[in-house]
Amino acid sequence: MREATESDLDFLAGCYVKIACHMKAGEQDLYIARLPETPDDTIRNHVARYVGREDALTLLEEIEGSPVACLLASIGSSSFSASRLGKSGHIAVCWVEPANRCSGIAAKLVSATEDWFGKRKLVSSSCRIWSRTN
Repeated sequence: MREATESDLDFLAGCYVKIACHMKAGEQDLYIARLPETPDDTIRNHVARYVGREDALTLLEEIEGSPVACLLASIGSSSFSASRLGKSGHIAVCWVEPANRCSGIAAKLVSATEDWFGKRKLVSSSCRIWSRTN
């Protein structure tokens, strides 16, 4: 596992779109319906906001030198400010290519991210959308 760099933006943008397509296959929600179907510049710029920042973590898992999974996370305000939690960790994307699922890769990425959040003394973390795929 390694942190992503700008040279990984195409793979990261592709993963972002794959998640959107996966969610579209099972949901008929306005938010889901408007998600992108191709990794255009808007998506590439969006995922670039996670790379190389001190308040964000972007991890890649590679097999034989090829990326097969990624996770994008950041630190920001709690989504429920009345909780008085202050800063919170947020997992925005965790994608594992279908051929590499059920191998523990996602758990490894999430665990590393939880450790990263813990080292920054965050008391809470969240993932916006959980979708189990087989």
